Amino acid sequence: MVPFGFRPGHLQSEWSNLTIQPVELVEVFERILRDAESRVQYHFVVVDYLCRILSGELRPGTDVTEIRWARLEELPMLGITPETRNVIQKALNIARTVQVKNC
Repeated sequence: MVPFGFRPGHLQSEWSNLTIQPVELVEVFERILRDAESRVQYHFVVVDYLCRILSGELRPGTDVTEIRWARLEELPMLGITPETRNVIQKALNIARTVQVKNC
């Protein structure tokens, strides 16, 4: 199972109430959104890590109204994009090759 809405942090994820440890880099994704005049409106760089859960119980934190575990096959019904599902699948494949508790 994968956590829906989970962003890895360094040891404490403030919005999941989990203490985590990054294990391995999965993907770096850059996205630039432009306005009608082609000016940069938003520039995102997302760094996804496979993480080990050290402690805590998954529950919404400070800026999340809902968080839950979801099976990979549920992700399309939750509106998760194909690109994001590919990153999650990549992380699951990496998890099979490294010892990661709770992945």
